[in-house]
Amino acid sequence: MSSKKKGVKQTKAKKADSQKAPDGIKRAGKSAHLPPKKEKRTPRGSIKASASPAATFKRRQEPLQKSEERYRSLFNQARDGIVLIDLQTGQILDCNPEFQNLSGRKLKQLKKMKIWELRPSGKVEAAKKKFFEVKQKGTGGSRELEFQKPNGELVAVEFVSKVTRIGKQQYIQSLARNITDRKRAEEALQWELAVNMAIAKLSGALITPSSSIQDIANTVLYSAKILTQSEHGYVSSIDPKTLNTIAHTLTRMMDKECSVGGEDRRIRFPIGADGLYPSLWGHALNSREAFLTNAPHKHEASRGIPEGHITLKNFLSVPAMIGEELVGQIALANSTKDYTHRELQAVKRLAELYAMAVQRKRAEEVLKERTDQLNERVKELNCLYSTSNLIEKQDISIGEILQGTVELMPSAWLYPKITCARVVLKDQIFKTNNFQETIWKQASDIIVHGDPVGRLEVYYMEEKPEGDEGPFIAEERTLINAVAERLGKIIERKRAEEEIQKLNRSLKAKTTELASANKELEAFSYSVSHDLRAPLRAIDGFSRALQEDYANKLDQPGKDYLRRVSAATQHMRQLIDDLLNLSLVMRAQMRHEKINLSEMVRAITAELQNTQPERQVEFIIEEGLLAHGDPRLLREVLENLLGNTWKFTEKHSKAKIEFGTVHKEEQIVYFVRDDGAGFDMTYANKLFIPFQRLHSTAEFSGNGIGLTIASRIINRHGGRIWAEGEVEKGATFYFTLG
Repeated sequence: MSSKKKGVKQTKAKKADSQKAPDGIKRAGKSAHLPPKKEKRTPRGSIKASASPAATFKRRQEPLQKSEERYRSLFNQARDGIVLIDLQTGQILDCNPEFQNLSGRKLKQLKKMKIWELRPSGKVEAAKKKFFEVKQKGTGGSRELEFQKPNGELVAVEFVSKVTRIGKQQYIQSLARNITDRKRAEEALQWELAVNMAIAKLSGALITPSSSIQDIANTVLYSAKILTQSEHGYVSSIDPKTLNTIAHTLTRMMDKECSVGGEDRRIRFPIGADGLYPSLWGHALNSREAFLTNAPHKHEASRGIPEGHITLKNFLSVPAMIGEELVGQIALANSTKDYTHRELQAVKRLAELYAMAVQRKRAEEVLKERTDQLNERVKELNCLYSTSNLIEKQDISIGEILQGTVELMPSAWLYPKITCARVVLKDQIFKTNNFQETIWKQASDIIVHGDPVGRLEVYYMEEKPEGDEGPFIAEERTLINAVAERLGKIIERKRAEEEIQKLNRSLKAKTTELASANKELEAFSYSVSHDLRAPLRAIDGFSRALQEDYANKLDQPGKDYLRRVSAATQHMRQLIDDLLNLSLVMRAQMRHEKINLSEMVRAITAELQNTQPERQVEFIIEEGLLAHGDPRLLREVLENLLGNTWKFTEKHSKAKIEFGTVHKEEQIVYFVRDDGAGFDMTYANKLFIPFQRLHSTAEFSGNGIGLTIASRIINRHGGRIWAEGEVEKGATFYFTLG
């Protein structure tokens, strides 16, 4: 060989030695350390020339290059961000496109940064400390943090780090998953929960007979301040006679501008001579609309800050309304952050309930004042009593209740023979047989959820002497209002009941449909798996026949192909058997009885030990563990779990396998534990999925169906199963039984 050609080959060998790995790190070649290839001799003893070291090295490098190309493809296509970090300096060395998206930076920019420089400025030092903690411990676990993009945008991520070795160097490899949408959804859910809890707390005060308006106002103010993080506020009602605003909450917001009168020390805000409420606090009352401002001094209604008044940083006010009637106000000030539309809507919901409370309390006061008079009105009481009986009848519709109520009304009035009544509910009308619309009328709105949905009307068909309200007396006004209020509540309740019944019927139908579909699916799976056996047997049989009868007519590749066909057929048959077994588990009739799990485990472990008596395995079995369930199915669960422990500890010279219980939340939890190969918790969600394996068949045998069967059996017993593990430190499988 000429020296020129020899130099070219040596140059190529050096180039192959320094090929880059997918992580961008140069790896030293091994051509200089390859042992000389042994000379091969021909059958006659002559020496056969061996390949050159450079060619041999190139041939050995080709699989490595292909492997690294596949790794780079997976690295770039990963949905999670992946970043490789210098273990000593924290410098970013490489990352995939998704990590670049999460950080808002290109790879070129990132390579100039330390990993902690992606965090918001206030958290850089903590991130740096965490980096060196990962460096020391070798892993950082999973944690939630934020990256800050160059434009200031914060991105919430789930971040996992661990120390990894590439060649002779150690690095930190981290995974980052974007959880911004999830965090926003969680925040929205927490907000909705907080609002609903505030409403539930207020609803409790509403239905408590002993609660006064001031009690309810205090509850409303407390909830509103918590929701909006406000320092100050008040809740008031409108005096229906003077229209003055009465704040039922003591406050330190004001001094000289507020007069405090009465023993209850309620604060009164008088209405102006022009019929308007002054300044910023009166704006919502005048406009009848809720509003917020984060710059109170710039608001059109602002009249400056009175002497002795606190400085307002922000302000929110919501009027409490019943229909068109103004009944009160919720006002808040000085939140720790700017008020938002979301907070305004939450306070409006509180205001709706508060308005109902004010209305109810006013009605209760009127009823209390008129108790003696109502007691004398036997007919009116009979009307109310009869209406109540009507409402409480089983299986009665809203229409029947309204028609029955209309027919009860005339007998409760002063002149029943000339009295008629009707209920108008949207496009429906319910009336007495003698109904005649005249100018002598009493009416009351039927309120549902704070909104009028109809009217209850009573007419006199002839003119009568003037009473408190035309020809009608005050007690009749009270009665019609009470009946209308009751109708509103029963309409609300009946509609809710009808909706619940409708949903229950729909749910029952869907449940039946789902059960039927599952049953059909199981039957189909069983049938298909069973029917596939025959063609597989035929394929296997003909393959064997070809191997036995035509072996001398087939070349070596042909024979190899037949062996592959036969092996694939056997593998397919095993998969079908597993599917059939899974189907049978779900279809099998369950027989519950008392079982000694300790004895069952001892029998299974004895069988396992007999299969490999030379293995040194320590079995620790808790005594006297009893359970209720199907003996055959639970044995299959334990055989699968214990079989896994036996399999995944076989590469250890000594092993330990345990079966016992722990108590969690007053429930017995069974466990099977080993100190074998273990698994990466990142992939724990794949354990119970059919045919999903965390180890290759070259490492450990199996088809990935055993844990699926165990999971289905545990589910059928009303329990659950989960696992914990760590690579080369063993695994623990926990399960409960319902």
